[in-house]
Amino acid sequence: MSIRQQLKALEGLDPPRLWRFPSVGGNAKRRLFLGGQALTEYNDLNSASNFAVGRGVMVAQFTRWTRGDLVWRIGKRGGFLDSLHPPPEEVFELKIIGPTYHVRGIGVFAEANTLVVLRLHTRAYLDGKWEQEMLGALSDWDNLLPGISVFKGGSILDYVTENCDDFPLKFTRP
Repeated sequence: MSIRQQLKALEGLDPPRLWRFPSVGGNAKRRLFLGGQALTEYNDLNSASNFAVGRGVMVAQFTRWTRGDLVWRIGKRGGFLDSLHPPPEEVFELKIIGPTYHVRGIGVFAEANTLVVLRLHTRAYLDGKWEQEMLGALSDWDNLLPGISVFKGGSILDYVTENCDDFPLKFTRP
C-alpha cells in the first residue's frame, strides 16, 4: 500500500486519526494533514493555539501551504517552514504568526509536498521543550504508521518541489 493510500485510510477511520486540510478553491499544490495533538488543538476553539493567534490566522497559513504559495528563508532560519535542529533533522516547524503571539506546527513529511503536522503549540510554550516536542512528533508518526519511515531529503527543495526560495535573505538598513 502506498503512503498516499495509508494516509487516506487514516482519514477514513471513525474518529479520523488524520484530517486533510481542505484546499481553498479546490486546487491544491501541496497536501497538509493534522494528526495527534495538533488535530485536537486545532479542533478545540478554546485551545491555547486558537486563542493565541485566532483560527483565521491558522487557516490562512495552512491555506498558504496547500495553495503552493512561496516558502522562503530569512537568514539562517526559515521564514515560513523550517527544519528543526538539533537532530532529528527530518522534523519541521510550520510558523503561524499572529499579530501578538506565534504558534508552531511541528511535523514531518510523508512524501514531497505532503506535510503531516502532529504537534501544535504556542511559541512561548515551546521554550525549553523543542527537543521533547520534536521527539514527540516522531513518536506520534510511529503510532500512526508503524514501521513507515518519514520522508527524508537532502535540502528543502527535496521537501518542497515548487515555489520554494531556499536563498537566505539578508536585510540591511540604509
